[in-house]
Amino acid sequence: MILEVKARILAAAFHVLGLKSKDDKPLHYPFPEDLPNWNKLQRLQFLHKAAGMIVDEIVIDEAMMNGSLQELVSAEERREIQRHLDVNEDGRFPCRFPGCNTSFKYNGKSRRRHELSHDPPVVIEVTTTTSPTTTDQAPKSSDDVFNYNAALLSEGLFFINFLDAVSEGDGKRIMRQYKYLMLLCKADDPHSTKYALESLYQLLLVNGLSQKESEMFVWNRSVNNHGGLGNNIPHDLEVEHSNNFNKQGYCNIGANLSEKAVTRICYAEKPVRTISGKMDKLLQRFVRSGKHIQRFPVVDLDVLLKKTKRK
Repeated sequence: MILEVKARILAAAFHVLGLKSKDDKPLHYPFPEDLPNWNKLQRLQFLHKAAGMIVDEIVIDEAMMNGSLQELVSAEERREIQRHLDVNEDGRFPCRFPGCNTSFKYNGKSRRRHELSHDPPVVIEVTTTTSPTTTDQAPKSSDDVFNYNAALLSEGLFFINFLDAVSEGDGKRIMRQYKYLMLLCKADDPHSTKYALESLYQLLLVNGLSQKESEMFVWNRSVNNHGGLGNNIPHDLEVEHSNNFNKQGYCNIGANLSEKAVTRICYAEKPVRTISGKMDKLLQRFVRSGKHIQRFPVVDLDVLLKKTKRK
């Protein structure tokens, strides 16, 4: 996916900046003559301006964003109006069959199921309101290929930005990504409701905890085991690495596996990994890193413990 996004970024840069090949100079955003004499900050600002041109023209569609916001607001207004229709004095929704005194707390599936159980069933006419902006305008022909690539660029850049925030250990940027992720998951309702709630829960922790606890929560999102910039990994990946390392000890024990032995292996994990890493460094042993793979058979710890207790 990252390769596909990078390929489209290059194609967008060629289109917006006016490039025909890698050796050409941009026609729509020419290089200044004194560019080699600029300092690093000035060059970076020049690069950011060029990137902003690409994002504004290809990635961000203001008409589509404004239409989506307007549609979202109108849908919320319709739901709010429907929510307050036919409410009795107690604030409950009564059954709309003549002579039935049953009422419901919510205007949902239970109310509709009850109304359909009557003979004859209650038939509700659904009235829809359309905004004048959508009725007056003629339907425009859309370019599906362009829309697909623009959407892939938008979501792909968001994904790459999220990975970069984790690699740099930038807790505040990760929290900003979760805000946008919450909106994406909410739009994918009901398939991603739990992810939207999890994103909302994290934002509540950031703003609801004490200042000290909030700072710990924001900046404790990743771990750096090797030092240096851009070498952070997520905590859940670190846990997977820890589980994989401990499983090696479980496999080496064999039939002597017991709860006490497992506890000792877990407590000794950090010093053993430190000693092994220093020995590999002294012996100049090459250790492959960067991929999460299963090098040992999966061990069901509970099953092995039961077998040892039986023996």
